[in-house]
Amino acid sequence: MFVCGPPGSGKTSYCQQHAVKKDIIWDLDAVAACLNPHYEKNKNRSPALNRILGSWRDSLVTAIQDVQITNDAYVIITDPRLAISLAKKTPRSSVTELKKDETGMGTTAVSVRIT
Repeated sequence: MFVCGPPGSGKTSYCQQHAVKKDIIWDLDAVAACLNPHYEKNKNRSPALNRILGSWRDSLVTAIQDVQITNDAYVIITDPRLAISLAKKTPRSSVTELKKDETGMGTTAVSVRIT
């Protein structure tokens, strides 16, 4: 499953609430924080770090496509177009887009089954 939406829309919380013990969650911010203890969410990622993280995410997606996993994998992506593009190449895939409501206080989840 690909989970997309703007920064602060609740993507990480959504994945944590829906994932079970053996599921995989790719959270770029969590990986960035492991690589740099001074990392601040959405603030100070260098272009080089962004390229590395994007490459690792793409490698994970390729592995998910190639290996028959029995658990779910949640891949957090900001860009809905990229999420849909990757989902079209991934078996048993869906995209859940999180959108902030008009008040900015809540989030709406819209899910679409791709394959």
